[in-house]
Amino acid sequence: MVVKASLNLTIAPAEFATTQSRKMFPGSSYTACVFDVKVGSVDLCIADFWVTPERMGMSNFLSPFSQVWEI
Repeated sequence: MVVKASLNLTIAPAEFATTQSRKMFPGSSYTACVFDVKVGSVDLCIADFWVTPERMGMSNFLSPFSQVWEI
């Protein structure tokens, strides 16, 4: 059996959160992007950001594939 799939991917290069979410979270466009996932404006956010308790309350996160350790 052959299964064909298509993918429609749109990448917003400069701003990765909607204007509405950036207004709700003016201190962090990263939190704004996670909120966009919560409300269904986008399917996912890809960025190098910290997983905070506030963001954990908005969305599920994948396990990190790398971590930065400060000494």
